[in-house]
Amino acid sequence: MTDPVARLMDALAYPLTRLVSVDNSLGVPWLLGGAGFILASILLVRRRSRRAPPPIRVLIRFLFPKRVWWAPSSRLDYKLFVINSVLVFGVIDLLIVGPEVWRHGVQGLLTAALGGHRAVAAGPQPWVIALCGLGSLAALDAGYWLAHLAMHRIPVLWAFHKVHHSAEVMTPATEWRQHPVEFLVFPMVYGATSGTVYGLAGWAFGDAAQGQALSVQTLLMALHLATFHHVRHSHVPIAFTGLWGKILHSPAHHHLHHSSDPAHHDRNLGYLLSVWDWMAGTLVLPTGRDRLTLGLGPDEPGHATVVGAYLAPVAEATGQMAAAARRLWAQATPWALKKARSRAQATGPASGL
Repeated sequence: MTDPVARLMDALAYPLTRLVSVDNSLGVPWLLGGAGFILASILLVRRRSRRAPPPIRVLIRFLFPKRVWWAPSSRLDYKLFVINSVLVFGVIDLLIVGPEVWRHGVQGLLTAALGGHRAVAAGPQPWVIALCGLGSLAALDAGYWLAHLAMHRIPVLWAFHKVHHSAEVMTPATEWRQHPVEFLVFPMVYGATSGTVYGLAGWAFGDAAQGQALSVQTLLMALHLATFHHVRHSHVPIAFTGLWGKILHSPAHHHLHHSSDPAHHDRNLGYLLSVWDWMAGTLVLPTGRDRLTLGLGPDEPGHATVVGAYLAPVAEATGQMAAAARRLWAQATPWALKKARSRAQATGPASGL
């Protein structure tokens, strides 16, 4: 088979193959890790309150309530998960400028401007590995936060991001309840921020340090995936409060982010960390007992079907851009006419008119 045909076949199979792959965030091992994290949290709470663990059947009903997993909103999530998986693997991934491009660009620019920098020491240095690893993870998270902020504050981008926020209940599949535009914007932004740090690390400490930093980042991301990553999009409000809630972004932080309450709009935009929201004043700390209604509310129809999820944002964004173009034209036209009159008055006598 030719490469395009092979890629098409792989893309069509991707919704299934990714579920059994440990290399994919939606692989069964990571989903089981999220379930295990929930169960461990429940058992810890009950132990602290000196209560017996609940029966297995009660735990299963708690983890998989039909009202959540088979709600109309969730059934749309599953459809979008399949379609978006094919689109991302088959098309969108080919369009993304990833962190490696930024790494080479930044490292090359620094080398050209300041000269090649000798590595601090040969071989692994714990403080270098920790510094670069934590720095690259913070850069990735900061890029996610910036992209997420743009998705909420720029009307054209919000038109696309609303698809994700239209979910009225959440399961791990809700993560893929997104418009394809989002699958371009987010990786492009956090690819730029993390790639910049990779380039700085490679220039300052050598390519080996950059590789070690990536290993630390991968390890920490794996820890996140195996615990509360998938709980972010779930019905279980595990909350980090107090100082920890200002540092780490818990599942309950993200549940507040999905709330239809206007007080929660544009809040809790982080992924791993809450420090960016804390510094920007966009942090709302959860209690773990918050009663929330999820979704956009009755005033935002149009995202309840597959067709609506893909086409309604395009129509809205196109309308916004057309309106902005008309406003610019209306502002520019009087200025252009005034300039034309000024030129005509300046050249008129000389031309004998």
